[in-house]
Amino acid sequence: DDEGRAYSWATRKGGARMGALGRPTPQEGGTAQHDDAHTTSITPEEMPGLVTLPGGARAVECAAGDRHSVIIGTLGEVWTFGSNRWMQLGLAAWDKGSSHKVEPQRVNALDNLQLKAHTAACGADHTLVTSTDGKIVGWGRGKEGQLGLV
Repeated sequence: DDEGRAYSWATRKGGARMGALGRPTPQEGGTAQHDDAHTTSITPEEMPGLVTLPGGARAVECAAGDRHSVIIGTLGEVWTFGSNRWMQLGLAAWDKGSSHKVEPQRVNALDNLQLKAHTAACGADHTLVTSTDGKIVGWGRGKEGQLGLV
């Protein structure tokens, strides 16, 4: 929104698996947030919920893949969450036994490359980011050439 807040929701029951919403949901040990004045058949995952970025960071751009998402912050930093089965979160290492992140994680590798993100896109199992100086970086599963490598 205009104040840099990001919201997420699933389009169907069970669509919030593997941390794809960037916030704890009942299916991942969180609590339901709902308005008691409205009784519907909508699950907590299907209701828009705030994704909180660490350190008060603000969002300017968001993108979503099958089970992962990316947010670009106002300073050009990149935050990812959800499934990391194919390293699509861009994190330094795959955590054995925990292949997903429920809450946003900063992609520090872009800081090491001195890149400020401008836009982002997600495929099923990969992430692409363009930088403010026109570079394109990608990570995740590239079996079919999704990362520009042949």
